Amino acid sequence: MNVRDLLAEGTDQIRKAGIENARFEAELLLAHILKWDRVALYTQHEAEVDEQSVEAYQNLLTKSKEGMPYAYIVGKKEFMGLSFTVNEKVLIPRPDTESLVSDFIETFDDVLSNNSCTVLDLCTGSGAIGLSIAKLYPKTKVTLSDISNDALNVAEKNRQHLDLQNVQIVQSDLFQSLKGRRFDYILSNPPYIESGAIQHLQKEIAEFEPKKALDGGEDGLDYYRNILNDAPAHLNQGGYLLLELGDGQHKPLKTVIDHSQMSFVKDILDLTHTIRGVLLRRN
Repeated sequence: MNVRDLLAEGTDQIRKAGIENARFEAELLLAHILKWDRVALYTQHEAEVDEQSVEAYQNLLTKSKEGMPYAYIVGKKEFMGLSFTVNEKVLIPRPDTESLVSDFIETFDDVLSNNSCTVLDLCTGSGAIGLSIAKLYPKTKVTLSDISNDALNVAEKNRQHLDLQNVQIVQSDLFQSLKGRRFDYILSNPPYIESGAIQHLQKEIAEFEPKKALDGGEDGLDYYRNILNDAPAHLNQGGYLLLELGDGQHKPLKTVIDHSQMSFVKDILDLTHTIRGVLLRRN
């Protein structure tokens, strides 16, 4: 079977399963199997595909039809121009989070470039946030922390892949295993979905992404309360805390911030100019 026919068949299967952007998904999967870029699928559409590759493609199509996100199917996701291993033990890094990291870099680039700063990536998951910073700033000492050992195994694979020596990985339920340690910067994308809302999320999130990394309690603010309560004791004087937020959480979180020992610095917007994060400073 040639490339053109395989793409047509794959697109048809995915579309019938009710998956959006069926053609695009079919192209991504076939390009992954053939180790081609998507342009080659058109310039070489008459090329015959060997039986082993056809079988591998069909296996990926089956996963796609079940609603599994592309990043989990291929086990990779790009973030800040770097390739990260991902699986169903960690959240898939998203462009919204890239916006936060980009803003952090823009805000503190001079300090990070010229000093040996300490950074904590709390609730690290795949390690995408902390490892991206560690890669950009070799002088910086980065700690990755998560309650899930499965997630930390993924983070360690990514650390090794990026060949980073300025990174430490710690299993911890928030700050419990970090007693006595202080950092210049703490960044966190904690669980922030309301418990009752998880079942109503898109299928690829609700059925495949780890619920422990999504569930922020009844009102979605449980982790924020704990982080804001404990972060001041783990920040150096004048240290900063960056938190990613969910939709509609800015106003209720502002109330929590006002009762903490942290001062509001600025909001951080995502690609759609929606408030996606806040930068705070230790009083």
